[in-house]
Amino acid sequence: MKKIILFVGIIALVACSSLPKYVDLQSTKDANDAMKRAQNAEAVSYYPQAQLLFEKAFDLYTSVDNLKGIIISGLAVARQYYYLDNMELYDTWYMKMSVIAHNNAPDFIPLLYLLQMEVAFDKEEYGRVITLSLAVETSQKEMQTELFSYRLLGLLKTGQPYQNEFEKIKHNISGLRSMFKKNKLDDPKIVSYAAYTLGYALSKEKQWGKAIEFFEVAHEYDQLIENTSGLADDVYAMGVAYENLGDTEMALSCYIRARDMYIIINNEEMSAVTEAKIKNILE
Repeated sequence: MKKIILFVGIIALVACSSLPKYVDLQSTKDANDAMKRAQNAEAVSYYPQAQLLFEKAFDLYTSVDNLKGIIISGLAVARQYYYLDNMELYDTWYMKMSVIAHNNAPDFIPLLYLLQMEVAFDKEEYGRVITLSLAVETSQKEMQTELFSYRLLGLLKTGQPYQNEFEKIKHNISGLRSMFKKNKLDDPKIVSYAAYTLGYALSKEKQWGKAIEFFEVAHEYDQLIENTSGLADDVYAMGVAYENLGDTEMALSCYIRARDMYIIINNEEMSAVTEAKIKNILE
Protein backbone atom coordinates (compact mmCIF):
# COMPACT_ATOMS: atom_id res chain seq x y z
CA MET A 1 0.00 0.00 0.00
CA LYS A 2 0.97 3.65 -0.22
CA LYS A 3 3.85 4.67 2.02
CA ILE A 4 3.43 7.87 3.97
CA ILE A 5 6.31 10.25 3.40
CA LEU A 6 5.24 13.48 5.01
CA PHE A 7 7.40 14.86 7.78
CA VAL A 8 5.73 11.28 6.05
CA GLY A 9 6.75 9.60 4.90
CA ILE A 10 5.66 10.27 4.88
CA ILE A 11 6.37 11.06 5.27
CA ALA A 12 7.08 10.67 4.27
CA LEU A 13 5.98 9.61 5.95
CA VAL A 14 7.34 10.31 5.06
CA ALA A 15 7.87 10.03 5.87
CA CYS A 16 6.74 12.51 6.09
CA SER A 17 7.47 16.21 6.66
CA SER A 18 5.90 19.59 6.11
CA LEU A 19 8.08 22.07 4.31
CA PRO A 20 8.91 25.18 6.33
CA LYS A 21 7.12 28.28 5.06
CA TYR A 22 9.05 30.63 2.82
CA VAL A 23 10.66 33.68 4.37
CA ASP A 24 12.89 36.35 2.87
CA LEU A 25 16.17 34.67 3.82
CA GLN A 26 18.04 33.29 0.82
CA SER A 27 19.42 30.40 2.88
CA THR A 28 15.90 29.35 3.81
CA LYS A 29 14.73 29.59 0.19
CA ASP A 30 17.66 27.42 -0.90
CA ALA A 31 16.93 24.98 1.93
CA ASN A 32 13.26 24.74 0.91
CA ASP A 33 14.33 24.00 -2.64
CA ALA A 34 16.69 21.26 -1.44
CA MET A 35 13.85 19.81 0.67
CA LYS A 36 11.53 19.63 -2.32
CA ARG A 37 14.16 17.89 -4.45
CA ALA A 38 14.95 15.53 -1.58
CA GLN A 39 11.30 14.62 -1.13
CA ASN A 40 11.01 13.91 -4.85
CA ALA A 41 14.02 11.58 -4.64
CA GLU A 42 12.68 9.88 -1.53
CA ALA A 43 9.28 9.34 -3.15
CA VAL A 44 10.91 7.10 -5.76
CA SER A 45 13.20 5.41 -3.20
CA TYR A 46 16.41 7.18 -4.28
CA TYR A 47 17.54 7.23 -0.67
CA PRO A 48 21.26 8.08 -1.16
CA GLN A 49 20.35 11.13 -3.25
CA ALA A 50 17.59 12.11 -0.82
CA GLN A 51 19.97 11.79 2.13
CA LEU A 52 22.48 14.19 0.54
CA LEU A 53 19.79 16.73 -0.32
CA PHE A 54 18.18 16.57 3.11
CA GLU A 55 21.60 17.09 4.72
CA LYS A 56 22.16 20.08 2.43
CA ALA A 57 18.83 21.50 3.59
CA PHE A 58 19.75 20.78 7.22
CA ASP A 59 23.02 22.71 6.87
CA LEU A 60 21.22 25.68 5.31
CA TYR A 61 18.53 25.75 8.01
CA THR A 62 21.25 25.42 10.66
CA SER A 63 23.12 28.41 9.23
CA VAL A 64 20.16 30.67 10.10
CA ASP A 65 19.04 28.65 13.18
CA ASN A 66 15.63 27.86 11.65
CA LEU A 67 14.42 25.41 14.31
CA LYS A 68 11.45 24.09 12.33
CA GLY A 69 13.64 23.44 9.31
CA ILE A 70 16.41 21.93 11.43
CA ILE A 71 14.09 19.40 13.07
CA ILE A 72 12.17 18.45 9.95
CA SER A 73 15.23 18.08 7.72
CA GLY A 74 17.22 16.37 10.49
CA LEU A 75 14.52 13.75 11.02
CA ALA A 76 14.32 13.30 7.26
CA VAL A 77 18.06 12.57 7.22
CA ALA A 78 17.55 10.01 9.99
CA ARG A 79 14.78 8.39 7.95
CA GLN A 80 17.04 8.02 4.92
CA TYR A 81 19.68 6.30 7.04
CA TYR A 82 17.04 3.87 8.27
CA TYR A 83 16.10 2.92 4.71
CA LEU A 84 19.81 2.74 3.86
CA ASP A 85 20.14 0.23 6.72
CA ASN A 86 22.57 2.39 8.68
CA MET A 87 21.05 2.24 12.15
CA GLU A 88 24.05 3.84 13.83
CA LEU A 89 23.62 7.08 11.89
CA TYR A 90 19.84 6.80 12.18
CA ASP A 91 20.18 6.75 15.97
CA THR A 92 22.71 9.62 15.94
CA TRP A 93 20.46 11.92 13.92
CA TYR A 94 17.32 10.91 15.78
CA MET A 95 18.83 11.61 19.20
CA LYS A 96 20.20 14.97 18.04
CA MET A 97 16.76 16.04 16.84
CA SER A 98 15.16 14.71 20.01
CA VAL A 99 17.39 16.92 22.19
CA ILE A 100 16.59 20.02 20.10
CA ALA A 101 12.84 19.34 19.96
CA HIS A 102 12.45 18.62 23.69
CA ASN A 103 14.46 21.67 24.74
CA ASN A 104 13.68 24.26 22.06
CA ALA A 105 10.64 23.25 20.01
CA PRO A 106 8.20 21.04 21.97
CA ASP A 107 5.48 21.54 19.34
CA PHE A 108 7.53 19.27 17.07
CA ILE A 109 7.91 16.40 19.56
CA PRO A 110 5.08 14.49 17.78
CA LEU A 111 7.36 14.29 14.72
CA LEU A 112 9.77 12.17 16.77
CA TYR A 113 6.96 9.71 17.49
CA LEU A 114 5.82 9.74 13.87
CA LEU A 115 9.27 8.69 12.70
CA GLN A 116 9.34 5.90 15.28
CA MET A 117 5.91 4.80 14.06
CA GLU A 118 7.05 4.77 10.44
CA VAL A 119 10.00 2.57 11.36
CA ALA A 120 7.84 0.25 13.48
CA PHE A 121 5.26 -0.02 10.70
CA ASP A 122 7.96 -0.82 8.16
CA LYS A 123 9.18 -3.58 10.49
CA GLU A 124 5.57 -4.82 10.81
CA GLU A 125 5.64 -4.13 14.56
CA TYR A 126 2.01 -3.05 14.55
CA GLY A 127 1.52 -3.31 18.31
CA ARG A 128 4.35 -0.82 18.81
CA VAL A 129 2.76 1.49 16.22
CA ILE A 130 -0.43 1.56 18.31
CA THR A 131 1.47 2.09 21.58
CA LEU A 132 3.46 4.99 20.14
CA SER A 133 0.35 6.61 18.66
CA LEU A 134 -1.27 6.65 22.10
CA ALA A 135 1.78 8.14 23.79
CA VAL A 136 1.59 11.57 22.17
CA GLU A 137 -1.09 14.15 21.46
CA THR A 138 -1.15 17.23 19.27
CA SER A 139 -3.74 19.80 18.25
CA GLN A 140 -1.89 20.39 14.96
CA LYS A 141 -4.34 18.91 12.47
CA GLU A 142 -1.76 17.60 9.99
CA MET A 143 0.32 15.74 12.57
CA GLN A 144 -2.83 14.63 14.37
CA THR A 145 -4.24 13.12 11.17
CA GLU A 146 -0.98 11.31 10.50
CA LEU A 147 -1.07 9.86 14.03
CA PHE A 148 -4.67 8.69 13.55
CA SER A 149 -3.75 7.15 10.19
CA TYR A 150 -0.90 5.13 11.65
CA ARG A 151 -3.08 4.04 14.57
CA LEU A 152 -5.90 2.97 12.26
CA LEU A 153 -3.50 0.91 10.14
CA GLY A 154 -1.97 -0.65 13.25
CA LEU A 155 -5.40 -1.60 14.57
CA LEU A 156 -6.43 -2.92 11.15
CA LYS A 157 -3.30 -5.05 10.87
CA THR A 158 -3.88 -6.54 14.34
CA GLY A 159 -7.57 -7.21 13.82
CA GLN A 160 -8.80 -4.63 16.33
CA PRO A 161 -11.71 -2.16 15.97
CA TYR A 162 -10.72 1.08 14.30
CA GLN A 163 -14.05 2.86 13.72
CA ASN A 164 -13.18 5.65 16.16
CA GLU A 165 -9.96 6.44 14.26
CA PHE A 166 -11.80 6.14 10.95
CA GLU A 167 -14.33 8.79 11.97
CA LYS A 168 -11.64 11.12 13.34
CA ILE A 169 -9.67 10.94 10.09
CA LYS A 170 -12.81 11.44 8.03
CA HIS A 171 -13.67 14.50 10.12
CA ASN A 172 -10.15 15.90 9.81
CA ILE A 173 -10.07 15.49 6.02
CA SER A 174 -12.84 18.07 5.74
CA GLY A 175 -10.83 20.55 7.80
CA LEU A 176 -7.62 19.82 5.93
CA ARG A 177 -9.29 20.40 2.58
CA SER A 178 -10.58 23.74 3.87
CA MET A 179 -7.05 24.65 5.03
CA PHE A 180 -5.71 23.74 1.60
CA LYS A 181 -8.18 26.10 -0.11
CA LYS A 182 -7.05 28.90 2.21
CA ASN A 183 -3.38 28.09 1.51
CA LYS A 184 -2.86 27.27 5.20
CA LEU A 185 -1.79 23.65 4.76
CA ASP A 186 1.94 22.96 5.04
CA ASP A 187 1.86 19.65 3.15
CA PRO A 188 -1.16 18.64 1.01
CA LYS A 189 0.10 15.05 0.90
CA ILE A 190 -1.56 14.49 4.28
CA VAL A 191 -4.99 14.92 2.62
CA SER A 192 -4.06 12.33 0.02
CA TYR A 193 -2.69 9.87 2.55
CA ALA A 194 -5.59 10.24 4.96
CA ALA A 195 -8.11 9.64 2.18
CA TYR A 196 -6.09 6.70 0.87
CA THR A 197 -5.96 5.20 4.37
CA LEU A 198 -9.75 5.31 4.65
CA GLY A 199 -10.10 3.79 1.18
CA TYR A 200 -7.65 1.05 2.11
CA ALA A 201 -9.62 0.24 5.28
CA LEU A 202 -12.87 0.09 3.32
CA SER A 203 -11.22 -2.18 0.75
CA LYS A 204 -10.30 -4.58 3.52
CA GLU A 205 -13.99 -4.58 4.46
CA LYS A 206 -14.82 -5.22 0.77
CA GLN A 207 -16.79 -1.98 0.60
CA TRP A 208 -15.38 -1.36 -2.85
CA GLY A 209 -17.68 1.45 -3.99
CA LYS A 210 -17.07 3.55 -0.88
CA ALA A 211 -13.34 2.81 -1.10
CA ILE A 212 -13.23 4.24 -4.62
CA GLU A 213 -14.73 7.51 -3.37
CA PHE A 214 -11.81 8.00 -0.99
CA PHE A 215 -9.22 6.87 -3.53
CA GLU A 216 -10.60 9.54 -5.86
CA VAL A 217 -10.07 12.20 -3.17
CA ALA A 218 -6.50 10.96 -2.72
CA HIS A 219 -6.03 11.09 -6.48
CA GLU A 220 -7.33 14.68 -6.62
CA TYR A 221 -4.73 15.93 -4.16
CA ASP A 222 -1.85 13.85 -5.48
CA GLN A 223 -2.61 15.28 -8.91
CA LEU A 224 -2.62 18.85 -7.57
CA ILE A 225 0.89 18.40 -6.16
CA GLU A 226 2.15 16.21 -9.04
CA ASN A 227 2.87 13.28 -6.72
CA THR A 228 3.41 10.54 -9.31
CA SER A 229 4.20 7.85 -6.76
CA GLY A 230 1.02 8.58 -4.84
CA LEU A 231 -1.04 8.80 -8.03
CA ALA A 232 0.17 5.38 -9.14
CA ASP A 233 -0.91 3.87 -5.82
CA ASP A 234 -4.29 5.64 -5.96
CA VAL A 235 -5.04 4.45 -9.48
CA TYR A 236 -3.85 0.91 -8.75
CA ALA A 237 -6.10 0.76 -5.68
CA MET A 238 -9.03 1.96 -7.78
CA GLY A 239 -8.24 -0.78 -10.29
CA VAL A 240 -8.43 -3.44 -7.57
CA ALA A 241 -11.75 -2.02 -6.37
CA TYR A 242 -13.25 -1.90 -9.87
CA GLU A 243 -12.07 -5.44 -10.57
CA ASN A 244 -13.80 -6.67 -7.43
CA LEU A 245 -16.95 -4.84 -8.50
CA GLY A 246 -16.83 -6.74 -11.78
CA ASP A 247 -16.08 -3.67 -13.90
CA THR A 248 -13.13 -5.11 -15.81
CA GLU A 249 -13.02 -2.27 -18.36
CA MET A 250 -12.47 0.36 -15.67
CA ALA A 251 -10.08 -1.95 -13.85
CA LEU A 252 -8.04 -2.47 -17.02
CA SER A 253 -7.84 1.28 -17.64
CA CYS A 254 -6.67 1.86 -14.07
CA TYR A 255 -4.05 -0.88 -14.24
CA ILE A 256 -2.65 0.42 -17.53
CA ARG A 257 -2.37 3.96 -16.15
CA ALA A 258 -0.84 2.74 -12.88
CA ARG A 259 1.65 0.51 -14.69
CA ASP A 260 2.86 3.37 -16.85
CA MET A 261 3.33 5.61 -13.81
CA TYR A 262 5.21 2.87 -11.94
CA ILE A 263 7.51 2.53 -14.96
CA ILE A 264 8.18 6.28 -14.94
CA ILE A 265 9.22 6.21 -11.26
CA ASN A 266 11.20 2.99 -11.72
CA ASN A 267 9.07 0.92 -9.33
CA GLU A 268 9.85 -2.44 -10.88
CA GLU A 269 7.92 -4.46 -8.29
CA MET A 270 4.61 -2.65 -8.79
CA SER A 271 5.02 -2.32 -12.55
CA ALA A 272 5.33 -6.11 -12.65
CA VAL A 273 2.28 -6.54 -10.41
CA THR A 274 0.14 -4.28 -12.58
CA GLU A 275 1.40 -5.95 -15.75
CA ALA A 276 0.25 -9.28 -14.37
CA LYS A 277 -3.16 -7.76 -13.55
CA ILE A 278 -3.46 -6.47 -17.11
CA LYS A 279 -2.57 -9.84 -18.64
CA ASN A 280 -5.01 -11.64 -16.36
CA ILE A 281 -7.88 -9.41 -17.53
CA LEU A 282 -6.95 -9.69 -21.21
CA GLU A 283 -6.62 -13.47 -21.19
